[in-house]
Amino acid sequence: MENLSGFNYFIQKKLFPFYVFLIVLLTGFTSVQAQYLDLIIFGNDSSEAAHNVEFANSSTAVGAFGESYRKLDGTDSESSWMELTVKVEPGVQNYMTFKFWGSDTLENRQYLYMSYWQIIFGSLGRWVQIGSFGSDEPEIMNWDKNMAYPNRFVYVTCMIPDEIVRSDSLQLKLANSKLPIYQAYVHTNSYFEPGEDEQQGTALGHSGPIPSPDGQSQIEHIHTQLDLAVDRFLTWQYWGEE
Repeated sequence: MENLSGFNYFIQKKLFPFYVFLIVLLTGFTSVQAQYLDLIIFGNDSSEAAHNVEFANSSTAVGAFGESYRKLDGTDSESSWMELTVKVEPGVQNYMTFKFWGSDTLENRQYLYMSYWQIIFGSLGRWVQIGSFGSDEPEIMNWDKNMAYPNRFVYVTCMIPDEIVRSDSLQLKLANSKLPIYQAYVHTNSYFEPGEDEQQGTALGHSGPIPSPDGQSQIEHIHTQLDLAVDRFLTWQYWGEE
């Protein structure tokens, strides 16, 4: 009987190519998954169950490219909301990116707000809106009856405040907008890039920079505007008699 061992066994039994393929496959899968700390697919039963999704006055459906979504059926945060728990990483800046379909429209301008569960004592706590302290634009997204980005997905990223990331999970609540939400990603990279396998829709049109009416280049236009601003500043009276 032939006695093969170690590396020769893999080579002669033709198992080596199989294991190389398996390692490459797993490495590629890991690198894709490593882009995000967490990913929730709204309208997907298993994904929502894994993220403890609870809701009131909310519905799911299949939308663009056959992908599922969840939407709120009302704009009152007391009667229509969804809660979820996501993974986060303490000690670094966390971000959350939401995926919307750019052709969706609403009957009026609505604002999607996000809150987190703040523990006060023991199991007692309250919902606190993220960005509500001194922020001019605390909403995650505002949308109206116009198509923001026709025939393509749009991604909106917000920072998760460091002070609320105290463990490896965070309980969140979304309310106040009927806009369908397809997916949400948690990541630590400040620049979000969708996976290569995600369908995006029609690319945004781009015809190049719009030339200045006076024929100046972009940098020349900036210099001109700065010179005008300095000239105007020098005419202002700060002290002394006119």
